Amino acid sequence: MKIEVIDNFLPDYYFKQLQSRLLGEYMPWFHNEYITGKERGKNKASQFIHIFYDLRPEYNGETPVYSLVKDSLDAIRQKLNITRLHRMKANLRPRSFFRSGSEYHIDGLDCSYTSVYYINTNNGFTKFKNNGIVKSIENRMVIFPSHLQHKGYNCSDKFKRVVINLNFD
Repeated sequence: MKIEVIDNFLPDYYFKQLQSRLLGEYMPWFHNEYITGKERGKNKASQFIHIFYDLRPEYNGETPVYSLVKDSLDAIRQKLNITRLHRMKANLRPRSFFRSGSEYHIDGLDCSYTSVYYINTNNGFTKFKNNGIVKSIENRMVIFPSHLQHKGYNCSDKFKRVVINLNFD
C-alpha cells in the first residue's frame, strides 16, 4: 500500500460533530514547544495538541474529550478497519504569514499505518518525502504506511490548520 487519499471520508453527521468540537472555543488544546521529536528543544516550531487516545501506559487510554466525540472517532476507527489503535491525537497549527513545515519524520510508534484526517480546508498540506503533497481539504483522509517520511505545513489563509493523526495496525 502506498498513499491513499479518501475525500468525504465520514458522513456529514459525524464529520460536523467532530469539526464543531475541534474548531470550537471550548476545545482543550495543549501547547507543545516542538512538532516532531527531532525538533524537541530546538525552538524551531510549535503546535497545540490534544491526545484522544494513546496505548502507552503513561497516557492510560482515552481522554475525557474522547467521550464527547466518541461516535465520530469510533466511526473513523471502524471505517479504517483498525485492529489495534496506538495513538489518536489532534494537531492545531496557527496560521502564519509564511507557511512552514515540520522536519520530515515518521510518527515513531511501532505500528503499520499512519493517517491524517483534515478537519478544515486551508492552504496547508502534508508533504511526503519523494511522494508529493496532500492538500488540507476538510473531511479528507490520507492513509499511508507508517515508515513513509512526511511533514505537515501550517496555513496562511485561515486562522488555524487542524488535523487528526492516527497510528494503527
